[in-house]
Amino acid sequence: PVKPELNYLADDLFSDIRQISMENLLNSGTVEEVSQEEQDRYLSTFSDISEREIITGRVIGINEKDILIDIGFKSEGIINRDEFAKDALPQVGEKLDVYLERMEDESGKTVLSKEKADFLSRWIELRNIHETGEIISGRIIRRIKGGMVVDLKGVQAFLPGSQISVRPVKDFDQFIDTEMDLRVVKFNEFRKNIVVSHKAIMEESLEEQRGELFKTLKVGNIMEGRVKNITDFGVFVDLGGIDGL
Repeated sequence: PVKPELNYLADDLFSDIRQISMENLLNSGTVEEVSQEEQDRYLSTFSDISEREIITGRVIGINEKDILIDIGFKSEGIINRDEFAKDALPQVGEKLDVYLERMEDESGKTVLSKEKADFLSRWIELRNIHETGEIISGRIIRRIKGGMVVDLKGVQAFLPGSQISVRPVKDFDQFIDTEMDLRVVKFNEFRKNIVVSHKAIMEESLEEQRGELFKTLKVGNIMEGRVKNITDFGVFVDLGGIDGL
C-alpha cells in the first residue's frame, strides 16, 4: 500500500501531542526528590580545575614518550617522560602534584608538567622563608658577572660577590660546588628573582660576639687580635667583633 503523503504545513500536524504544565507534572507524583547527599555526589564528579595551578592527579599509564595522568577532566593529561629521571619514573596508580599548563593543546590533549609543579611549590616555600627570615642552605653552582648562582633545591638565586663574606674575597672559584648558609634578602615575585646573602648571617654572628665581648672587656686586658689594616697613624686590629687601633 502507498503511504499517504504527510503535509508538514497542516495546522493539525501536532494535534496528538499532549502538553503538560509544570503544575500537572508536580501533581502527577512522578517527580522524585533528590537528596542533598546525591546532589553533592553528582557535583563532586566535576573537577574544579583551572590552568596555571598545581593540582593532584593519578598515573594511569606510561608509554615510550609520555606519562598519562588522570586529573578528573574529560581527557587524560600528559607529562613528557623527559621530566623524570630514568630511575625515578612514577608507578601506575601513584598520585602526583602536577602543574596544569593547558586544558587542551592543538591535538586536544591536556598538557601537564611535573617540573613546573616542583618549581612553583619550592617558590612558595622560599617566599615564606623570606617573610620569616629563616636561614637556608644552598649550593653554589657557577660564577657569573657580579657574583655567584646558587641552587636552592630547584630554584636558582643570585649571591652578589659583596654578600659572600664580611672580608674581601679574591678567589670566587673556591666556593663553586660548596654548600653555604644563606638568608633571602630580596624576593621579586614579578621578575622571579631571588637575592641571597651569607654576609648578613656573618654580620649577625659578629654582632652577637661584639655584645658578649663588651661585657667582658676591661682596660688592661691582654687579648689576641688579627691585624686588619696598617695606616700612617696606626694599626687596626680585629679583636673578634670589635676593631681596635
